[in-house]
Amino acid sequence: PPEAKMAGHLSLWPLLLAESIYLALILWIGDHAHLGMSLLFIGAAGLLLWERPLAPRPLGGWGRWAGSVLLAGVVAACLWLWGQGLNTTEGHPLRLLPLLALVGWVLWREGWRGLGGRWREALILFALGGPHLLADWAGLAGPLARWGARDAGYLLWYLGVEARVAGPEVWVPGGAILVTPGCAGTDLLTYLLGIAVVALLLFPLERPRWGLVLGGAALCAYAVNVTRLALLALLNAGSGRAAFDYWHTSEGAQVFGVIAIGLFALFYWRLTRMELAPSRQQFQTWNTEEHGGHREDRWWRLLLARIRIALEERTNLRRS
Repeated sequence: PPEAKMAGHLSLWPLLLAESIYLALILWIGDHAHLGMSLLFIGAAGLLLWERPLAPRPLGGWGRWAGSVLLAGVVAACLWLWGQGLNTTEGHPLRLLPLLALVGWVLWREGWRGLGGRWREALILFALGGPHLLADWAGLAGPLARWGARDAGYLLWYLGVEARVAGPEVWVPGGAILVTPGCAGTDLLTYLLGIAVVALLLFPLERPRWGLVLGGAALCAYAVNVTRLALLALLNAGSGRAAFDYWHTSEGAQVFGVIAIGLFALFYWRLTRMELAPSRQQFQTWNTEEHGGHREDRWWRLLLARIRIALEERTNLRRS
């Protein structure tokens, strides 16, 4: 009923409050890259929550108390970190606070049994900070720095530049750069893997292609970072110190992040097009029956038909 649906939407206010305080903290810290990713991931999870709101339920129960404590803990943690003057989110567990806020809200709203029905939203919010923390704890930045330096040297050699690689150092005539763990591209890699998870959950592909999507996201991130390292080596060896400083700072790195996201979007769009063959036949049948076959068979119409079919399949699965 519309009243129950509206009540479910209104019950989102504790989660909205906790996530808003978290976003305000990230904005205050000044990590604009993570702020943009947080808006994307929280928005995607919110879209799924809005699509299937929870019905009202009786008050009481241990789950409701546990959820209230967890939500209050997330808000208190954000305010405490704010007061401590935190200046970075790099490798910090605060990246998991949106996930904890979601878990607390589900417990508060539906109890322990509701956790299983919100695994998609939980996976999206885990992808926001979980992969980066796992990569940080596993020490992945060190190997990534050495691999990136090696492949940047190969790229420069292919372009006709004399390059020599020694561990994480790339030497070119006129200077050298040291690829530190901060320049290894860990953030870009983990963010793009998270975006791949969001894409698979919002615009699902066949299960056998999931590994291909995740591998493509990792490859896009790694290739773009290697290109950035090669460019930095050339700029450091030349006279463009101001250009080196720009591309070495977060502003220039964000440009390469946008390029990596664009490449992955094209890759995912291509995979979606490959799966549109069944939808193409259904669209042509619907086009002939409804409009006499006069509407153009444009790609975006096929994509909308694919999304509609996916939503119908999801609805039938829930009913069963």
